Amino acid sequence: MINNKLELCLITGFLGAGKTTLLRRLLTSETNQPFALFVNDFGEVAIDSKLLQQTPSLTGKVLEFSNGCVCCALSGELLEALKTHVLQYPGISKVFLELSGISNPAQVMKAVFSSPEVAGLVKSVSTVCVIDTKHFEIQKIDSLTLLQAGSADSFYLSKVDLLTNEESAHLAITEILNKINPLASQRIKTSDDALQSSWLFETTSAFVLKENSFFKHSDIRQWSKKWSGEVSTQWVQKLLQSFTYEHPGKIIRMKALLRMQSAIWAVHGVCDLYEKEIIALKDISPDFNENEMVLFAHGPDLDTLVQSIEKHFLVSPNSQRLAPLDQPLVAPDKADLL
Repeated sequence: MINNKLELCLITGFLGAGKTTLLRRLLTSETNQPFALFVNDFGEVAIDSKLLQQTPSLTGKVLEFSNGCVCCALSGELLEALKTHVLQYPGISKVFLELSGISNPAQVMKAVFSSPEVAGLVKSVSTVCVIDTKHFEIQKIDSLTLLQAGSADSFYLSKVDLLTNEESAHLAITEILNKINPLASQRIKTSDDALQSSWLFETTSAFVLKENSFFKHSDIRQWSKKWSGEVSTQWVQKLLQSFTYEHPGKIIRMKALLRMQSAIWAVHGVCDLYEKEIIALKDISPDFNENEMVLFAHGPDLDTLVQSIEKHFLVSPNSQRLAPLDQPLVAPDKADLL
């Protein structure tokens, strides 16, 4: 008999909403609280789990689910992982599961509670939906955003510091969330608020199983690439300039870990907004020895982006073929991007 049942918290939200940032913030602020971290990356390259693994206060290993969604193709792997966790780590009852940006949290809850063996190990399941306030006006019309928000027990509003008129924008977003999910809209915190993990594990009501038979993954696709060697600051700047000025609005989400001479650049992009975080090499796991990049875009847009990247950024000197993975990449002259 399991005496210490699991408290499972699903972190949901659209691509680039700030789910990993929220978890890193919690890990940094609550250094004495043991958590288990499960991370679902839709693509083959699992960048989010690597970033979480570098959090100094993390005491355990991050478990990855990559190349699919735990709400469908990888649901069996998730259930097995939960059963294994109970046996191997009986003292860690709080589990965070960061869902991919295109996952349906209701389907994950269905998988958990539809399995008698796993349901008996779980005390509660809460869902926190991270809302990207900077891009919510664009994302609110997406049916996936509505499903994620409708399944939430609580809302966490990210990027409020980027709003031009924070008070009025916050009010407008709150009104929309109240229409989508009145219960969860009474439980809202922002990236400016103090935050404790106990708030994330609270539920607003008993779980109600919903089939959501109309749900299907949209035409969002992903492209990923790994290569060895180092890139330059100029290479990164030209790449982002190409995304912003040649292909405006086509990238839904971009994530990359890029090796520079003395550090790693973690580059994040949502729509046409990009930011970087510099991570010292001494803080990086020794098994990280490749550059990694992931792009998410709608089908036709992704094809155009990949063609541009392979033509301008992944070629050998004086050649139009892909650069060998054991050679540094060469950035084109600025004229080639115009």
